[in-house]
Amino acid sequence: MHYLHATLTETLRLYPAVPVDGRCAETDDTLPDGFKLKKGDGVYYMAYAMGRMTHVWGDDAEEFKPERWIKNGIFQSESPFKFFSFHVGPRTCLGKDFAHRQMKIVSAALVHFFRFRLSDETKDVTYRTMFTLHIKKFVYDIEFGIPTIMDVKFGRKGYSIASKTLELDSSLARVG
Repeated sequence: MHYLHATLTETLRLYPAVPVDGRCAETDDTLPDGFKLKKGDGVYYMAYAMGRMTHVWGDDAEEFKPERWIKNGIFQSESPFKFFSFHVGPRTCLGKDFAHRQMKIVSAALVHFFRFRLSDETKDVTYRTMFTLHIKKFVYDIEFGIPTIMDVKFGRKGYSIASKTLELDSSLARVG
């Protein structure tokens, strides 16, 4: 479970659910670098860009590397001020632990029952930054009229006794 937790955390580092966020100053204030804020001024940060900063994450910041979260086989979290997909301080997400449990349950079920493969390994995923991170081009080509292949495994404890291929398109899933 440590590696699964590290994989999910690394995913959130590179692809945060809320890539841009901000707050408004409630009173006049001065930031640590000396910048002065007036009441009502907006302060924004880009979690998407911060998760890729080489001076924070190292030269391999652009790489998907769950191992960066593992020390001696155990998941090690970073400072919440370095990795804050769930915010930090008094505004920390109350549902953080619940969200991690849900992600682990769904991931385990998907990995157990499905085998995923890229429909075209030459294509990259592209994103459109909005309030939340929207996938503009899916890795699995789930677009209007373009089928996606997922193999469903039937069996227990990792032993596949039968398999069906599902072709997914924009309107329905059909057994092929």
